[in-house]
Amino acid sequence: MLAATERLEFQGEQGSGVSSTRRAFQTALTILLARERGGSAAAFERLREVQTLLAAQPWAAAAPIAERSMDIAQAENELARVLYQNELALCETNAVLDARGVKALCDWEFADLTRASNAVGTAQEVADLSIDATKLQAYLQDRFKEPSLTVTECRQQMGGFGKETYLFSVQGQRLAGDFVMRRDHPIELIPGACHRVAKEFHVIKAVRDEGFPSPDALWVDTEHALLPGGDFIVMRRSPGAAGGTLQGAGAAPSPALNDQLGTVMGRLHSLPPLTRLGTLNESIRPELWTESSAEVLRIYLREFRSMLLTQAHAPSLATVALFNWLLANVPETGARPCLIHGDIGFHNMLLENGEMTALLDWESSQIGHPGQDLAYVYNAGHASLDWPRVMRAYQAAGGTPLSDRELLYFRIMMLGRLLVTLNIGPARLFTGEVDSVKLLNAEMVFRPPVFRQVAELLERYESLYGAGGQGA
Repeated sequence: MLAATERLEFQGEQGSGVSSTRRAFQTALTILLARERGGSAAAFERLREVQTLLAAQPWAAAAPIAERSMDIAQAENELARVLYQNELALCETNAVLDARGVKALCDWEFADLTRASNAVGTAQEVADLSIDATKLQAYLQDRFKEPSLTVTECRQQMGGFGKETYLFSVQGQRLAGDFVMRRDHPIELIPGACHRVAKEFHVIKAVRDEGFPSPDALWVDTEHALLPGGDFIVMRRSPGAAGGTLQGAGAAPSPALNDQLGTVMGRLHSLPPLTRLGTLNESIRPELWTESSAEVLRIYLREFRSMLLTQAHAPSLATVALFNWLLANVPETGARPCLIHGDIGFHNMLLENGEMTALLDWESSQIGHPGQDLAYVYNAGHASLDWPRVMRAYQAAGGTPLSDRELLYFRIMMLGRLLVTLNIGPARLFTGEVDSVKLLNAEMVFRPPVFRQVAELLERYESLYGAGGQGA
């Protein structure tokens, strides 16, 4: 059955990468087949595993499971009840497991997700809100009051989960050239930060004014009757091509690119407070510029943990336990709060002749600790980067380097953030709020290996610095 999906055609797509509809369709079939083949016995075994895992925890709120037969749905409902109940218990008691305890929960969730035995709901039908050349041309003719304006090309760029991206070209008197549209989903997948274009637009403009290689954002539209759906930014298309994917660089970065990456981050982190941004969201507001970096981290971690628990999500004891551990081990450093990008990876770099022409997608930007950007870059690209060279350029541009312990902490933290976004984003599909089936890949393809990475890094942290559980 799965092999037959290779013969299916999906409109507007080629290949079967991890962000493709084909891969999502295969994921959905895998989940359903595993669920049916395992039956109620497999579902009940998962329930027993959780009970065993929680048995020795003083904070655990799960009551013993009655010895009775259950069908698949009953066993999965009982498992969800136990997991949600214990998420709340972890949060309300602020219980801090040591690194070994958090690792055990990550190991279990990795194994559970890769079994592909979770039930999946079906999204409701929604109106066709896609954009084509005809719709876009009518919108632009109306906006610029130019009936002869022509859209010569319009195509959706595949890839990415947070936004829709369209590439288009225009011939006209008042607007001409090649452009990019970044468009919100109708439903906000990830609350907070700058995940809505109306907020991201101001950050892109501010950093470009400071000389950073961000896109040339022309306008943001929040009232667009001729293009119903999410709000959008229109930008001039920057030269170059994507430097890689979420998995890393497409080719070995040149020495010049290593230097450039370090320089860009160092300049960003040494900017004076951008108070002109005002209050954009809970992570960009005036009072955060004067807090200590440790306190800014605590605020952010509490907000992210709360976001997980208050949004529709797949229950995850490992994720809640990890955030409790992160809160208990926040490093007290001398670094001051600064603007961070939050998603610096090769997938968000445009390269031309081996050098960066633009740093894209500022939707994760916030006032934070420079270690968040450094760790994200390290997680995403250290296998291909000359990291000592990157850090020399970073320091020369005004950045403050991290200790090995701080870098390891922030690597774990940024993976924890990823676990939350890969959880609550796909939940919008399961609740029927969105119909982008490729979100299944975020849940079942991307999230399991992140648990494995977190478990490995926690094990390394414990071996080098102790298990944690108290302030680092």
